[in-house]
Amino acid sequence: MRLFYIASVSATLALCTIGTPSIAAEGFNAAQKAAAERSVADLRDEFDLKLVDYTSARFRNVVASAWRGTDSVRICGLVNAKNRSGGYAGWNEFAYSGGYLLTGPDDADQIAKLCAPSDARIQDTKDYSSDLTFKGS
Repeated sequence: MRLFYIASVSATLALCTIGTPSIAAEGFNAAQKAAAERSVADLRDEFDLKLVDYTSARFRNVVASAWRGTDSVRICGLVNAKNRSGGYAGWNEFAYSGGYLLTGPDDADQIAKLCAPSDARIQDTKDYSSDLTFKGS
């Protein structure tokens, strides 16, 4: 019985991953890590300008990816920030690439294209969510 259970769980897990495109999580080289750190710092400044209350913003699933063989990094993730009424607006996807921040429903198609899984990109193994959180002045 135990053997049957282990075999069925293994088969189920194998089926879940078949045909699911993913960004290879092999990690960045030193140049890509440096580019990601610069992009996150620039993105922090962009959010500070764009959000009503950046100090209360919450971030999750923030990842950096780059095309193989390049140092061109894009940052994708989710942000939940307070609106002008003081309530949280809900989780919104965002993408940051080449100095441009895309967020909200108007940019959903471009965000989907920028953040879609691709075997041609590698993804850093670090979650940058805490790096975007406001740290004080």
